[in-house]
Amino acid sequence: MKRILAFVLIIVLILSGCSNSKERQLERSQLLAVGDSICTWGEAQVFILTQNTTYGETYGQEIWSVSLGNESFGTYIRGALLEYLKLLLLADYGARQKGYTLSEAEYRSIQQAAETLYGELGDNAGRLGILKEDVKNAYTHYAMAQMFYRQTMTDAQLEVSDEEARVISVRIISSPLEQGYEQAESLARLLNEGHAATELGRSSEGVSIRDENLIRGKYSKDFDTLVFSLKNGQFSPVIQEGDAYLIVQCLSSFLAAETQVRKAEMEQAIREETLTQALTKYLPEASILYNPTLWEGWTMESYHGAPAIDFFRHVEELYK
Repeated sequence: MKRILAFVLIIVLILSGCSNSKERQLERSQLLAVGDSICTWGEAQVFILTQNTTYGETYGQEIWSVSLGNESFGTYIRGALLEYLKLLLLADYGARQKGYTLSEAEYRSIQQAAETLYGELGDNAGRLGILKEDVKNAYTHYAMAQMFYRQTMTDAQLEVSDEEARVISVRIISSPLEQGYEQAESLARLLNEGHAATELGRSSEGVSIRDENLIRGKYSKDFDTLVFSLKNGQFSPVIQEGDAYLIVQCLSSFLAAETQVRKAEMEQAIREETLTQALTKYLPEASILYNPTLWEGWTMESYHGAPAIDFFRHVEELYK
C-alpha cells in the first residue's frame, strides 16, 4: 500500500506459510498479531476506510464488483490489504527487535496526526467501533515500519556500477539455423566489407534485421561477452543464439540516460531483496495470529456512505 505496496506479492509468499499458534488466542477485538505487535479491528478499519475513499471516490462504489477473472476487485483489495497489515506489523516487530525507538517529537507528531484523523471520523468513530487509541496505534505501527524500511534500505549494499547497468544500442542481423552457418558467415563478411544490412536482408533467405537497446542478461553470457565489448560501428562475429545465427552491430556502446534508469532499477531491486531478507529473518520467532471471523465478515460495499478519510494524507506530519 501506498497504495497497496508495490512489492506486496513478494511478501504474500513470505507470509503465506505462517499459521496460527495454539498457545495464544486473540481477543475478540483483535484482528492480527505478529509477535507482540497487535492490530485491532478498529485499527484495521482505518486502512479499510482509506481504501474505500481512495478507490470509491475516484471510480464510484461500483468498482468493488468489477470482475478480475476469478474474483471481484473488492475481494482482491481485501486480500491485499490483509497482507499489507501483516507486513506492517512484521516490520514494526523487526524495528523493535533492532532496538529502534521513536523520539518525543515523533510521538507528538503521531498524536497530532491521530487527533486530526479521529476528528475527521466524527460520530462515525463510535458507530464503527474505532477508538482514538486505534488511530494512534495505526500511525505508530506505520512510523516504526517506515523506520525499519529506511534503515534496511540504507544498509543495503548497492554499488551498482555504470558498467553493470550499461545500456547499449545495437542492430541485430538474424539468419535462421536451417539456412546454414555458411549464409551467416557470408553475411558477416559482406557487412564488414561495407555492404548495407538492409540490402543483404532483401537478398538473403530468411534474414531479418532489428534494432534493440540491450542490457546484460537478455541473451546468453557468451552473447554479452562479445556484444558488450564492441565499439561504435563494429560488427560481432557470428553468434548462435537459440534457433538463429546472429551478427550484431554496435550502434552506440553507451546510452547515458537509459543506463541511469537501468542503474536505478537495479538498485531498487537490491533494496527490495534486502528488505525481503530482513523481514524473512523474523518469521521463525514472530508467530502470526489471525482472526478470520473478524476479517471475513465484511465487504467494501458494507462501507458505502462511510466517512471519507485518508490515513496517508497525514503521514507527512510524522516527519516534520
